[in-house]
Amino acid sequence: MGNLIRFMSTRELNKFLKGETISNKTDWNKDLGMATESKGVCFFPADPKPESRLHYLSGVVTFDKVVEFSPCGNLPGIRMTKGRYRDPDRDNITSLLDFRKPIPRISVDEICMPQYNSRMLYPVRIGYVHGLRLFNGDFTWVIDWLSSYDMAIMRGTEWQKKGRRNRNEP
Repeated sequence: MGNLIRFMSTRELNKFLKGETISNKTDWNKDLGMATESKGVCFFPADPKPESRLHYLSGVVTFDKVVEFSPCGNLPGIRMTKGRYRDPDRDNITSLLDFRKPIPRISVDEICMPQYNSRMLYPVRIGYVHGLRLFNGDFTWVIDWLSSYDMAIMRGTEWQKKGRRNRNEP
């Protein structure tokens, strides 16, 4: 399995970096009504790049932080699923205002698991999402990734090498 991408809140990232286990048992199909097959904490494959996902995830996920993880341990309960999101290439203001027509959707690969922690996933890079107004007046989303130096500081001195923490935990 390749790297995983997760868009998350600053609070979730801080909990993860402190060594806490992040859990979620939500059945998103029940809550969203056929929008997804996903259950638990959801990630995206690192390919395509996370920057290409920002338009259809806007308004759906928290953009405080985006983290690319490398699996480094057992991933119990992992599932490959599909999520449905609005199609930014086919929707426009006309389609959004025409309540007689459904909003155009796309199906997107997701990876879900009931929980994750630093013994399962290693943070390869962390980024901040923000909007950028282009010179022609258009708007786009961009991700500013931390430098390797800043990543070392963000991880803290407990991180010794990929996938290992300097702690006496099982």
